[in-house]
Amino acid sequence: MSDQPDPPKPTPAATPPDRNAGPFAARMLLARSGVFPATDRDLLPSGHRPHQRPNPPYNYQSMIHMFAFEHDAFGMTRCDGSLLKLHENMPLFALMHANYGGNGMQTIGVPDLRGRTVTGGLPNPGAPGDARFRYLVAGANTGPSGPIAFPRPGTIGIFPSNRDAPPSGWHFADGTLLPIRGNERLFEAIGAVFGGDGKIDFALPDLDASVPLCAGVHDFTPGKRLPGVDGTSVSALILHAYICVDQGVFPTEEGTGAMPEAEPVLGQIVWSAAPFEDARWLPCEGQLLSAHVYERLHALIGNRFGGDGQPWFALPDLRGRTIKGD
Repeated sequence: MSDQPDPPKPTPAATPPDRNAGPFAARMLLARSGVFPATDRDLLPSGHRPHQRPNPPYNYQSMIHMFAFEHDAFGMTRCDGSLLKLHENMPLFALMHANYGGNGMQTIGVPDLRGRTVTGGLPNPGAPGDARFRYLVAGANTGPSGPIAFPRPGTIGIFPSNRDAPPSGWHFADGTLLPIRGNERLFEAIGAVFGGDGKIDFALPDLDASVPLCAGVHDFTPGKRLPGVDGTSVSALILHAYICVDQGVFPTEEGTGAMPEAEPVLGQIVWSAAPFEDARWLPCEGQLLSAHVYERLHALIGNRFGGDGQPWFALPDLRGRTIKGD
């Protein structure tokens, strides 16, 4: 951050966007490589208690990430329906198979999210154009080597696989009731907003056959469910939406196709079942920020969401909106 005198506090946007504005277009990128997502069943030794997760919720291979800028960060692959060579992407094929295209012998298809929102659920191998994915909820962000910076408990992940167990450190966002004991960090983050008695158990958000919708307008409060989103029969679950504005990894275009496994990325947008109390993240509410104070973020997104750059620029405004691929 710069030492310029402009005040670091954001100026709130006056009004939320028109609800008829439709989904917000974000750059959606697939982590083509990275840490392979072992499950807890793979990692827990015999007799180990199931609630003792051996790994924190890393950003694993095959997960899909959303960004407010327009380039393909770290060499990751844009979700545009393109085909990858199978022999160069065997671990990815083990996770996604040919669920999103390709012939499963020489090629594997990348999900096509251009102009499409992500609906929670199992991928349909018979419909390569399907935009259904498993939504995940991050558990405790601690592991054998100590805490990680990100993902935080309650962060929502997107996992394009039909495996019957979530990656280690994550839970399926399917409304399951969890005991508070053994899941204290996650309960502290999300409470009983999504169900449960809040004394013995609590519920995970249920995004099966649903899409996330950003809080912040009317009575759109986290945990509420709305029917018929954007003229469809799909329901929506109200969640928080945040953007990394400071101290994140700068997203260069060069890389191996992997997301940083345990750090936030500048300009990254995430859904969350929990409020973030972290100066590195701000809610996506169209605030005006100082281009001098947040110069690295301004270098990434410029004034594409508003502001004049002298010195103010705007964050994306997702209030009352879903997200689609650009």
